[in-house]
Amino acid sequence: FATEKSVLAGSFTDFDAKISTERNIGKLRKYQSQELEKYHTTKNVYYLYNSKYIEAVIAGINNNINERIRILCWISEQGKNSNSLQITWVNYHVAAMLTFVNAPALSQEYSFKVLNSAKENGFNALLPLSYGSIGSNYYKEKKFNLAIKYYTYSLEINKKISQLQTASMYNNIALCNMNLNNNKKAY
Repeated sequence: FATEKSVLAGSFTDFDAKISTERNIGKLRKYQSQELEKYHTTKNVYYLYNSKYIEAVIAGINNNINERIRILCWISEQGKNSNSLQITWVNYHVAAMLTFVNAPALSQEYSFKVLNSAKENGFNALLPLSYGSIGSNYYKEKKFNLAIKYYTYSLEINKKISQLQTASMYNNIALCNMNLNNNKKAY
């Protein structure tokens, strides 16, 4: 339990990694209660947003995607004047959920928010993710040349990207080239 507390006390990236992978709703409710208690004690909205974020994760586990999106959008709107890593990650998750429900134009708005915030604030870990998200939205809109451009940015921005992510970006670029009838480039 001490390890779980220290992870929750770290950065939002650590918090997100811990919460997003947890599937035990009882544990998540306990974490949510802890974050809400911290909010009531400190009046720091960071903890309120963490509590709501956990609520969004629980909604996702319960397959209530619309509720998850609603909660994430609420956090994003409440923190819209913040340049925090927390709000940037929330916007990334909103973009991902909107892509999941096939709303690429709306997802794109959040993806560009993430990209701009990541660039302005040095959130470098989010750069390849946001470029990839933007590329995927362009792909869904059949704007294959733009998709290639952003997939390539994602590939180039982070030289330490995993082999799986590298293969995925190359595959995405190849699919775009196939859709553009550039079959030689697709190989």
